[in-house]
Amino acid sequence: MRILVTGNSMSYLSGQPLYCYELCRELRKLGHEITMMSAWDGPLTGRDGYLLKEGLLEVGVKILDWNAKLNEEYDFVIASEIRSEEAIKQLPRTPVINVVHSEYDCETPLADRPQIFAYVCIRESIVSHIISNHGIPASKCSIIGNGIDLERFKPREKKENRNFYKIVVPGTLDPLREKFLNKLIDSASEERRIFFFGINCGVQLHGNPWVIFLPDKFNIEFDIADADEVAGILLGRTTLEAWACNVPASIWNPETLEYEIKKRPDNFEELYDIKIVTNKLLKIYRKYVSNSHSTP
Repeated sequence: MRILVTGNSMSYLSGQPLYCYELCRELRKLGHEITMMSAWDGPLTGRDGYLLKEGLLEVGVKILDWNAKLNEEYDFVIASEIRSEEAIKQLPRTPVINVVHSEYDCETPLADRPQIFAYVCIRESIVSHIISNHGIPASKCSIIGNGIDLERFKPREKKENRNFYKIVVPGTLDPLREKFLNKLIDSASEERRIFFFGINCGVQLHGNPWVIFLPDKFNIEFDIADADEVAGILLGRTTLEAWACNVPASIWNPETLEYEIKKRPDNFEELYDIKIVTNKLLKIYRKYVSNSHSTP
């Protein structure tokens, strides 16, 4: 099949870009013709952001920027974030799956219309949010988790014996996470050291000699596997990558700062293996096609 994938940005290492990256690569492995339409640079460009583009080109994914004119026909679109409207307006007869990555304004779902045959949410709380806050029909909603490449993210031996507890925090240092970040920083000590990986997007962070700030890092799987704990907000990629490496994850509420540390669930692969996630998305499309053909 010929599939168009769209998302606001593919220039930094955050949830939507990494989701699209893993999805496009897996779809290519399955033999589909994939085009990724997005912004490939801009104010959120991280040190390792360019590796997303390189990794997609390496497996034969076509690259388009937002100002491109869509001259090809596609079987369907997998669209993330509101800017995907720019692509969908060019393809009014092409069916769309809208993937919704969070409950926050930056992830407002596309307005409901016949063209959008499914809304895929990466966790259960998002389904409730888009139904109650955006009027999305429950019949169109499905829960399919973030897809994780389990060939990259897997358990590894710790690099060294150490006399401190190591917390790794991958992710953008942005205003949404500021309270959470400072709470972690204030908790650091000689016995509890914290390693942040990400670009600073205008947050004011406290100081602590036992906190290390490092640039965004694409090959983060080795650092995650070496951690005693990985911290992140809500149930996002950070948590899932930690679980894939069999490392406990602390899941924080960015507003209340409540958190709990959880270990990898028994059905982890069924929920988050990129191969299974991709097949679930394709199954939704095939069901839509089957229903369309059976309608008189």
